[in-house]
Amino acid sequence: MHAGYNDYDHRCAPAFNASLTQVSWAVNLYMIVFATTALLAARIAELWGENRALFLGIVLFLGGSFASGCAPTLAWLYVSRVVQGLGAAVILPLGTIIGMQLVSPDRRNRVVAVLGGCQALATAVGPVVGGWITEQWGWRWVFFVNVPLLAVVLLLIPVWMVLTTRSHLTLRAVDVPGAVLSMLMLLSLTLGLVKGPDWHWHSPAIIGLLLTAGVTFCAFIWVERRVAHPMVDLGLFRSRNFNAAAGAMVGACFFLAGFVILVPTFLVRLHGLTELQAALHILPYSGVVFTTTVVASLGMKRVNPRIIVVGGFGSIALAYWFLGRMGLTGYHNLLVGSILVGLGFGVIAGPAMVWAAADFTGSRLTVSQSVINVLRQVGMVLAIAVCMSLFNANLATAKDRVQRYGDAQIDQCTLSPRLHQQFRNKLTTHIKRLGTGQAKSTQFKVPQITVTAAMKHQAVAQVLAQKTQHVQLSPQQRQAVVRAITPQVTAQLTVRANRIQRQVTRVVRRVHQKARTQLCAAFTRIYRLLLPVAFLGMGWAVLFPRHSRKAEQ
Repeated sequence: MHAGYNDYDHRCAPAFNASLTQVSWAVNLYMIVFATTALLAARIAELWGENRALFLGIVLFLGGSFASGCAPTLAWLYVSRVVQGLGAAVILPLGTIIGMQLVSPDRRNRVVAVLGGCQALATAVGPVVGGWITEQWGWRWVFFVNVPLLAVVLLLIPVWMVLTTRSHLTLRAVDVPGAVLSMLMLLSLTLGLVKGPDWHWHSPAIIGLLLTAGVTFCAFIWVERRVAHPMVDLGLFRSRNFNAAAGAMVGACFFLAGFVILVPTFLVRLHGLTELQAALHILPYSGVVFTTTVVASLGMKRVNPRIIVVGGFGSIALAYWFLGRMGLTGYHNLLVGSILVGLGFGVIAGPAMVWAAADFTGSRLTVSQSVINVLRQVGMVLAIAVCMSLFNANLATAKDRVQRYGDAQIDQCTLSPRLHQQFRNKLTTHIKRLGTGQAKSTQFKVPQITVTAAMKHQAVAQVLAQKTQHVQLSPQQRQAVVRAITPQVTAQLTVRANRIQRQVTRVVRRVHQKARTQLCAAFTRIYRLLLPVAFLGMGWAVLFPRHSRKAEQ
């Protein structure tokens, strides 16, 4: 439901007279709130009633969507996105939980096939539809489009589902210390990972956030082992199926997010595509995710989990090999890589949801799915942190190389000290914009070398002084000499200016190409660095048990 929202940030910034950094918080807040409240939302839903909680979650998401589209100020948009995040934290895990509760454990794979296929379909059409809506109607309609769809769902829920209220929702039934600690832990972790690349990992703020996440995690485990009604039943982690599935899900989401985060930006900044065109270029991956999620979920009983995990991460590793060889022209490597990423993720993600619930029914089923959804979000946030940190480091290296290359090229030009310094200053300014997301940030405009009146006057005066150094001329004679030498001097200046212009144009063309090549390498080097990690993911398969056991309550 939130697919494609990342495309609107640069378009709505002018509406609020805000920077891209300020607008990006609308995306960050949604992500942070979702990850922070998912565990508590699932626990409250279990005590209050899953159907009623789902109804409330849809109301929250609908209200947040409408309010986001109407937002008159940036603060309003922030609050609206928080409401949307709360709604999503309720909806996403409950959809799977309710579906699995309706069938026996041996038929859960069919539920995941349907739900996972729907989510994959939303992933497939979301960026394309969102980009098209943004270009045609404006960014506000990215939110408004949710309203009529969700309104229809709200009308159908009372018809299809029984909205009964359970009497278990009391303050004593809710693990308040665990709820507070879990939210503080996930808030600190998510915020620290999301903003680490921007605020710098060694900054006191990021160090404090990550330390807070670590301390609250330890405190959360200590509390959960001692309370009567824990937020998370730690008995979940005695299941090898659950532990292995959780790790596989985190890894699959990490590598998928690494693709989704970087490739559209690569296509926009280096290939000059619009957001809609970039979404269309990666559409094959979404179609493959949809197909493989459904097929893998339906056919998972016929294949050993270890083989599925090895095949999934092997496909992702091969995808990263192709993505690491993307160039400035052509889309062959991107096409193959996107298909393989979709294949690897779909093969793992659908079955992982079933494996995570394989040993559980009842309350443990609810908790297992809420934890898996949180871990899915953690995998994506971790990808943002790792990929953006690697990109920033690669970009700094690229800028340094382009600066040194450009300085060497400028030094080879026959420029006056003044033009030499001006040219160098322009180069430095251009390099600072490299990779910042500004339009045409890799293009370096050619400085125009012109013959000014002051230059002609100075050159004529110098020639005149040389010619009349030992001759005394009257004013009339001086004017005649000036008229005689001016065309010749102007022609010489023009020839020299044209020669310098050709040198400058040649340098600018080379620097422009160097900048594009280095920026391309800043993107693709990330995939080459993560390639060994993807191969190591295949080793996760050994954690899966050879035989399943009966589901626990």
